[in-house]
Amino acid sequence: MFFIVKVTPGRERAAAEVIMYKTLAENFEIFSVIVPEDLKGFIYVEAKTAYQVDLVSQDVKDVRGRLQGIVKDEEISKYFTERPAVEEFSIGDVVEVKTGVFKRMRARIIDIDRAKNEVTIELQESGSIFPITLSIDLVRLVEKGKKQV
Repeated sequence: MFFIVKVTPGRERAAAEVIMYKTLAENFEIFSVIVPEDLKGFIYVEAKTAYQVDLVSQDVKDVRGRLQGIVKDEEISKYFTERPAVEEFSIGDVVEVKTGVFKRMRARIIDIDRAKNEVTIELQESGSIFPITLSIDLVRLVEKGKKQV
């Protein structure tokens, strides 16, 4: 059964790691912890009972509590289905770089290499415009661009 644990927004991964280490150290019956990228302030914890989730999350700094109820399997399964990331992007879309030197910078897609799963972008926030090629996994869609004719 999966349960939703409310955590401090932006600290989901840290809370999940503490829960994981407490589980290993104290032998709680926790089977998995899922940190969805698109769901801020919440993590999913798989356990036999809600009591085990309450015990393991007790005294964890970033945990704010557990939501009542059990999560349906359909809601969890969407995090395990692989969808082709390249298909959701098109030329002209505005993206944000998720990691690296250009982290949190916005850019416009100027080319997509579907075979290599890469995009070529131009940073909008820099003084000089130069193309950068990145893996599609390193950017997230911010705004759909206008249709290219």
